[in-house]
Amino acid sequence: MDQAVYEVLSRVLSPDPNIRMSAELRLRELSNVPEYPISLAKMTISQDVDISYRQSAVINLKNYVVSHWSSTSETFAGIETTEEVKAIVREVIFNGLSDPSNKIRVASAYVISKIAHNDWPVYWPDLLDLLISLLKTGSPEQVHGAMRVMTEFVTHDITEVQFSQIAPILLPELLRILRSDQVYSYRTRGRSIAIFRHCIEILFICKEEHPEATESFLMAPVIPDWLQVFINILKQHTTDNEEREFEEYGLKLEVVKCLNLIIKYFPKLLSSYLIALLEPVWLDLVHQRERFINNFIRPSSDFISTCQDSDGEVFGFEYLLFAQFEFVGLSVRKKSAKPLFVQDNGESTFLKQVVWIILSYMQMTKEQVETWLTDANQFVADDDDETFNFTVRVAAGDLLEILLEKFPEKTLQALAETTQHLIEESNIARAAGDSVWWKVQEACLKAVGFVSNELITALQDKASEVKFDLPGLFEHVVFDHLTATEYPFLQGRAFVFASQYAVLLPGELASRYVSEAVCAIQGIGAIPVKVSALRALQNFCRHLDVQYVAPFQSNIIESVANLLNIVSEDSLILVLETLEEAIKINHVVTARYENLIGPLIIDVWMKHPTDHTIYPLVTDIFEELSSNVDVHSSFQARALPPLANILINNTDPAVTASAIDLIASLVKGGPSPLPSPYIEHVFPPLMHLMLTTEDRSILQNGEICLKYFVQKDCTRIAEWNDVNGKTGLDYVIQFIAKSLQPTESESATFFGDLVVKLIEKAGNRLLPVLPELLRAVAAKLESARTATFIQSLLMIFAHLTLNQKSTVINFMSESVINGKNGLDILLNTWLENHDSFQGHHNIKISAIALSELFLSCDSRIQNIKVKGDLIIKPSSKIMTRSRTRQNPHQYVYISATLKIIKLLVSDLQNAAEGDNLKRSELDDILDDEEAIETDDDDDEWEDVEEPSPFAPSEDYIVLSEFNKIRELEDFEDDPDIKDNPIYHTNLREYLMDFFRHCASHNINNFAEICSALNEEEQLKLRFVITGSRT
Repeated sequence: MDQAVYEVLSRVLSPDPNIRMSAELRLRELSNVPEYPISLAKMTISQDVDISYRQSAVINLKNYVVSHWSSTSETFAGIETTEEVKAIVREVIFNGLSDPSNKIRVASAYVISKIAHNDWPVYWPDLLDLLISLLKTGSPEQVHGAMRVMTEFVTHDITEVQFSQIAPILLPELLRILRSDQVYSYRTRGRSIAIFRHCIEILFICKEEHPEATESFLMAPVIPDWLQVFINILKQHTTDNEEREFEEYGLKLEVVKCLNLIIKYFPKLLSSYLIALLEPVWLDLVHQRERFINNFIRPSSDFISTCQDSDGEVFGFEYLLFAQFEFVGLSVRKKSAKPLFVQDNGESTFLKQVVWIILSYMQMTKEQVETWLTDANQFVADDDDETFNFTVRVAAGDLLEILLEKFPEKTLQALAETTQHLIEESNIARAAGDSVWWKVQEACLKAVGFVSNELITALQDKASEVKFDLPGLFEHVVFDHLTATEYPFLQGRAFVFASQYAVLLPGELASRYVSEAVCAIQGIGAIPVKVSALRALQNFCRHLDVQYVAPFQSNIIESVANLLNIVSEDSLILVLETLEEAIKINHVVTARYENLIGPLIIDVWMKHPTDHTIYPLVTDIFEELSSNVDVHSSFQARALPPLANILINNTDPAVTASAIDLIASLVKGGPSPLPSPYIEHVFPPLMHLMLTTEDRSILQNGEICLKYFVQKDCTRIAEWNDVNGKTGLDYVIQFIAKSLQPTESESATFFGDLVVKLIEKAGNRLLPVLPELLRAVAAKLESARTATFIQSLLMIFAHLTLNQKSTVINFMSESVINGKNGLDILLNTWLENHDSFQGHHNIKISAIALSELFLSCDSRIQNIKVKGDLIIKPSSKIMTRSRTRQNPHQYVYISATLKIIKLLVSDLQNAAEGDNLKRSELDDILDDEEAIETDDDDDEWEDVEEPSPFAPSEDYIVLSEFNKIRELEDFEDDPDIKDNPIYHTNLREYLMDFFRHCASHNINNFAEICSALNEEEQLKLRFVITGSRT
């Protein structure tokens, strides 16, 4: 068999394709012979066989293991290997870890890892012992091979329990290898760090269940010993051997990656070593700056930025910089490092040096310049502040953002001084003939532009100590660069920079900058200039007073429209965003260009109907055009026919859903009542789709579109009839009934909005079917499980409660749904889910509706029992999912009225509008990341003052701004919300008045209910009612 395999492999390597194909077919036949893998393993380790044959053998053995080793494997195909053969292969191939050839060791390690994944520990119980034995007593080659396998083991196969058994044996050996710099290669030592890093990840998982044991294991001597070796490695600097220097970079990269993980997962363990670790990392960044500039920034060097190690893995200079910037950024957030950046006397010398380093590394590399000059899409994507392409420029910018977050004024002042210094230096370099003088100025403008919001705020704040000669920067630098056509990136940056500070520009300068930007996109210029001018025009349109951009609106629209036909991908997104801003300037001017914009924007959508980055922008433009009274008639006449045709004839659900989205934008922005084509030609095919399709995207977009139809023209919908006399209202009700069927899914997030809008707009027309509709909603509510869908249904009853409280209570108490009382179902579901509602306006509606139910003093509500607090059972066992299923959570059951008060007390705490936290206290809570996100109790920035008992909870602080945005979105989607008095209600003030009223009149036995609250809730109510904590 051995000879047969050898001969076939020799033919596989033949240059003749016919011979090679025949041999490959023969190999497939041999793979069904039991001895085949044994022969491959033997050939792999045979020193008498040519290395190319051995490599071919081990590759085929790897393929065999993947497809034949275990029938439980996802990649299994063919006949499973017998246990006898497996045992022989395991024994033979393990010797490959000792092979003199690096390639054979690496390939053998890969095969062993694949086998171990299936066989260890049951069928290969001594594998770990064998590997550790190699680590302890093996040659450097054997250690290298064993480390390759151990990496896969720790990463993929070892459990937390197994790790606790092997870690005390494994970690000392890894540390010994790392220390033995005269014995083992850089890569082998680096792999010991990589394995240790994976061990840290496992320990972090263990930490959740066994925090004390985990930290005690790491504290002594594990972490101190490893960190001391790390410090020694970071201090090393090889200067006379480029190959060795690159290998040193690889080792340092592993060290810094490991430190980044430790500082995230176990910050306390690193705090006393942080300065000692930060110093060599910082010195490396300073030391490497010259190499970065000479090899990456200057155009003359042929420096190779990455290389492969002996194992074939890629590492390089930039990867090390990424990790180093991340480590400095993580360190900035730690209290123990704060004195290094800002001393007690306010001095910030080191902070200024860090800003200097940041600006140095933010310069464009020669590779970026070459790419961006020819690839507009890449430049658009990379130059965006939210780019996904991680580079040294981005890493440095991220560090600047962290510094600004932690030391806002000091960072801004350091940036001002460093920018001035670097611009002066670059001007000297320019005079001396330096061809890349402009790059540092571009980097400075990018950095100062990046902090524009913070700098503008500081400059406008009389109490701020930030001094920044922004007018001088504009006069002597920015304005000159606007016409620097020989330096297109610098010229483009000047456009963007000017637009970022548009709010500070004097009128004459503002007009000048807008004019120059328009000329840039109209003329024949370099890609960076046109792209930057487009970005600038976006900002000018958003931030400048309309009088400065209105004179150029026609030119902007014409120029941008001409670009729509020639750009693609990211560039198309930028052009669409600029067009959207331009058409908002003056609706009358926009109307004159509908015949230009309309066809182009429809064509863009036709080409990209399902592109999730492009079609939302098209949707926004549709909405903007349709809301323009001077445009709507002509634009809807142009857009509706092709969209309606798609509803009727298109077979691609994704395209149909996208078309419905555009129709919704037209309806939303259109007048009320709607023009007749909407009801006559769009509404019928839309309803047909809604009643016949099962596609969730069509149904979800359709619900939103249908809501706008009802909102804008419910009367005409009710009056419209099909050939059988069925009205549009009948169709809407039929769709609602269909959606409430038990078999329908719960993905209809906007279903409740549609029903609420229908009840509001249809009025008396809905009375005959309303009782049955509400029963169906309650029945669906009883079986619903998805939080967003439950909220959607509950909001129907919340709105009704506000207007017809007694009717809702009476109707639901008399309804029987699946053998249960309707009011019982409603209140249990409502009170269990209210605290997870999303959307600030929805929370207000629900909270005020619940207060109305409490004020009703209805005995039927008082007698209903609902879930209260969770019963905490003392147990030393970790509650896994299986144990939780066997022993589900249990709750105390309390009266619905008590639950309402508990929920409203919580709402009072979280109400954002009247937040009575002092700003400094709120800053402390928001900035105290370590107190929230880690266990680093001793490493916090500063002590936090005792907050008000109504300080928003940590989760709510994070979500409050999001909810405010959601409320604004609700208002934009539904102008009726603004007409609702609740929109203008301050929930905090409302609830405080509610509690005081209930207390002063003992509404609904309020005093007795309050006595059943927990101590914290009573404290909060006492604070509201009496103004005292006691």
